[in-house]
This record gives sequence, C-alpha cells and structure tokens, in this order.
Amino acid sequence: MKIDRVLPSQRRVLAAVVDLLLPPSPELEAQTRRRVAEDATRFVVVEVESMPKFLRMPYLLAIVAFQWSAMARYARPFSRLASEQRQAYLSLWSHSRVGPLRDFVKLIRSCALLAYFDHPEVRAVLERGRAAHLAAHEERLRMVAE
Repeated sequence: MKIDRVLPSQRRVLAAVVDLLLPPSPELEAQTRRRVAEDATRFVVVEVESMPKFLRMPYLLAIVAFQWSAMARYARPFSRLASEQRQAYLSLWSHSRVGPLRDFVKLIRSCALLAYFDHPEVRAVLERGRAAHLAAHEERLRMVAE
C-alpha cells in the first residue's frame, strides 16, 4: 500500500471537516447538500494528493495528528466526537497560535469553499436567488415610479 495517497480513514476525516466548513447558505435540499459535500471532499482529496511529495507527506501526517490528537482533549478521536465537539475542536485548530495547525484547516477550508461555490448545483440555487432578488427590486422601483 502506498502511503503517499489519502487513505480511506484520512478521507473520512477530511469529509467530516469539509462538512463542518461548508456554509449553511444557500440552503440546499439534504440530498443535494450531501452530493455537493461529497464533491467538495473529492476536490480537497485531489488537491492534497496533487501536492509535491515534500508537502504532501507532512500534510497526510497532519490529518492523522488531527484525528488522534483529539484524544488528549476529549478521550476520543475526532471522527467519534459529537457534532458540537467536532466544531469546537476544528475551531481550536483553526484559531490556534501555532501556524501549521491554522494552515492545516486553511487549506481544507479554501479548497472546500472553492469547490462548494463553484459547484453547478450551488451556482444554480444562487442564480435563482439573484434573479428573484432582482425581480423584487425592479418591482419596488416600478412602485416608486408610479
């Protein structure tokens, strides 16, 4: 087994982190959100696996460290934490004074948000919302002009 690729256990950790980082807006149907989250996770995995080896190997180790260092605080690995604990633990890393911890989350966040807002299903929902907003604005302008 090659250890320079994202393992299934690491992919599950990345998927859980991506799920926490994706915004609640625009509101998507549950099934659509699952598809979009899966696609965003896939994008994050591809980006991690595309890193040069001298960056990829430490990043893969950081995924393992993220998963298991939760034991020190919660007596459980990250993947077995309750939702609120997962969010708190992710926030701890995201706002850490230690740069590599922040950077670990920053890479996942930036890739996940790029994939999310570039996803065709999200863009379609945003465009419908934009069109509805413009129509309402035009209606208000017509009412004022009358």
